[in-house]
This record gives sequence, structure tokens and C-alpha cells, in this order.
Amino acid sequence: MADVQIRDTNVKITDILRLIGDGFTYEQITTKYPQMNLTDIMMSAKVAEEIIGTMVKLHGNKIPAVKMEFIFKNNSFKSIAELQKTIPRAFAKWNESEDNNLVSMFKSGKEIKEIASVLQRSERSISLRLEKFGLVEQ
Repeated sequence: MADVQIRDTNVKITDILRLIGDGFTYEQITTKYPQMNLTDIMMSAKVAEEIIGTMVKLHGNKIPAVKMEFIFKNNSFKSIAELQKTIPRAFAKWNESEDNNLVSMFKSGKEIKEIASVLQRSERSISLRLEKFGLVEQ
């Protein structure tokens, strides 16, 4: 799925899913990728659903109360628990205090690598969050 692009936009589905997962709104996504529209964004989610649906088999007609505990990264699935051994807050929901600390550290001149270490997040997560707040462009 990592190399699947959306029509002729040169935008990868995984790029859009990452932004959705990081809480970006439709307006923020289309500002970053002006060649995208709502249909493109919805199609990205639908393709991801279909790919995951072919890999996850349910028994019977009951949907179990499960939480996705893996991610697809570098062409393989990784356990979130395994990832959290090195990045403890990976995939954890951001709270207001963390957002305030992030902005404060960034504005005081701290490097993304240092902020990631303090907040126990990935550098990519820090960069995306800073972008969401309009503090950096990627």
C-alpha cells in the first residue's frame, strides 16, 4: 500500500492516511495537497479498509471488540507494543499539556530530535504535529 498513489496527483495513500490519523481536517489536507479533493481523501480511506479487510478474517458474524495493535511500516507489519519499547508514546492520543509543551519547546529553539525524546514520540510525529499547528512546513 505504501506505493499506491491517488489518481494523477502524485500523492500516496499512506500520506493521506497519516494526516487523517494525526487529526488533520479536510481543509488542512487540501491546503497541503491542493490537487486533492474530498473524493480523493475518502477513496484513500476506502482502499485502506479494503486492504486491511483482505488480511483480517472474522469468524462468524460477530465483530470482536479489538483494537488494531499493529502498523504497516517499511513493507512489514510491526506490533505497536514492540514500537512502544523504543517510542513509549507512539500512537497515543495527544493531550493539551503535550501540545503546550511541544509548542513551548519548539518556540524556545529546541531541535525536533530533542523534543521527540522529551515527549517520547517519534520525530515524524513531532514534525507532523508542528505542521498541524502551522509552525513548520513539510
